[in-house]
Amino acid sequence: MKKLLLVLIACTLVFSACKKDEEDAQQQQVETMKDFLTNKDGWQLSSVTCTHELHLQNNTTIAANTELLTGDYASGTGYFFAYEIDDIYKFVASANVPTEGVEYLNGNMNLGEGAQTAEDKKLGDFVFNNETMLLGLYLPWAPTNFTTASIKTLDKKTMELICNYTIQADNAKLDPGEYTFTVKFRAL
Repeated sequence: MKKLLLVLIACTLVFSACKKDEEDAQQQQVETMKDFLTNKDGWQLSSVTCTHELHLQNNTTIAANTELLTGDYASGTGYFFAYEIDDIYKFVASANVPTEGVEYLNGNMNLGEGAQTAEDKKLGDFVFNNETMLLGLYLPWAPTNFTTASIKTLDKKTMELICNYTIQADNAKLDPGEYTFTVKFRAL
């Protein structure tokens, strides 16, 4: 009976230690991904594609899965305005809730007409959910500025997001329809 009791106590201790290790590992993963997202230098667009052919209101048509960081919307040759391409996105975590915080945009060096200045300007709040791999963020060039994006990759050097949009009539850039953008950032 004593041996059985000792075995039960040992099993309980091992199970408790394993559960604690699993909880610690999950917390470490959240902290690591939060650290990647909130790197001090920020993120810059490296690639944007859309699975849908884009018929822009400036009479430009862009084939599906085409790199959208080329051309200039103002001249009718692309999806982005030239000044949007070098913008820097920064995420600053809340001290109380590390998976939430404030998102900033810095216009960086391209200060063309309509550009954000080369200083941090608050875009809004961001929310990061490690369990569902979702990031709620602002993309000022997107069909709807605030979006919930699926995180495909988030590490020290790259962040890849999948953003789905349903566009209704009268959008500033796009015809009505279903759009899926793949947005890649590089860490600075």
